[in-house]
Amino acid sequence: MPTIVDELDSVIRKVRYWPEQIPFVHALNLAAADNSIFSLARLPQPIILDGLSLVRNTAVIARLRHNKVYREIKAGALLDIAEINPAWLRATEDISLGLHATTTVSDYKVYSGLWVIRPNIAQKLAWKIALTNSERRIAAEKGLENSVKKGVLPFPIKYQIERGYLGYREPLAAIVPSAPANETTHVATLHPERPDEFLVLEGLSADNTGLSLTDNVALYVTRDEDHDLLKLPTFAMSLDYTIPCFIVALHDLRIEVYTESALTNYLVRYTVGRYRFTDTLQARWFEEEMREAMPEFVDTIRAGVTP
Repeated sequence: MPTIVDELDSVIRKVRYWPEQIPFVHALNLAAADNSIFSLARLPQPIILDGLSLVRNTAVIARLRHNKVYREIKAGALLDIAEINPAWLRATEDISLGLHATTTVSDYKVYSGLWVIRPNIAQKLAWKIALTNSERRIAAEKGLENSVKKGVLPFPIKYQIERGYLGYREPLAAIVPSAPANETTHVATLHPERPDEFLVLEGLSADNTGLSLTDNVALYVTRDEDHDLLKLPTFAMSLDYTIPCFIVALHDLRIEVYTESALTNYLVRYTVGRYRFTDTLQARWFEEEMREAMPEFVDTIRAGVTP
């Protein structure tokens, strides 16, 4: 069964409603050597690694690389897997995660969140990314270089979400009575309840009681036309904590469970946000369609001077 490790680059390239947070969830047996977890080069969009959770183990060292800068983190001193260790590492060129083990380690678990960003002009200036001719024009008209130099811009990504996503989020849960072996079984399908509403999957967790690494139980997430966008192994999850994510769905959001061994009364928990589809978000996601009717407004959003 392919995992998100195999398909991470493909998932990142399907991001379209910026910013989106891709959850990375993995479990594996570590060899007494270097173990590659994921490696992404020639990034199509900037990536921010938000938080990192590892099983606490003095035999394991996490090796992170972003924009050709290496960092090592000793897993023996980290918060354990149930809590997220703070991290906010930006990559515009490449990003990779590996685990070095001094001895073999069984059933090792790791998760993190990868924000995929389409940077606005203020972010590009702050991150020293080259501007296009039209972006240079907007930057000059809006005085963006001075704002970035003063530290007024760019806005933090999480602040943009808190200010710009108007609505609410709710915790939901499902009990799957029966999941036959070697099949995908429906867990939940959600749709917007109003014409101006969209959905965001903001958290996932599932029961791993009695599971092993070889059971190959996974949650499949489909949004709109992106079939099986995410495939997340539930052995690396637990109902004791939630895997953070931020996946936008304009029309429908579907969760399924795949298992190679039959399951009964399987428990899944998920958090869904319901937000209003504002002009700001339309201008951010559908810039070309909006530009003809509202060119000045689109330039303002592209500049990044409003959250």
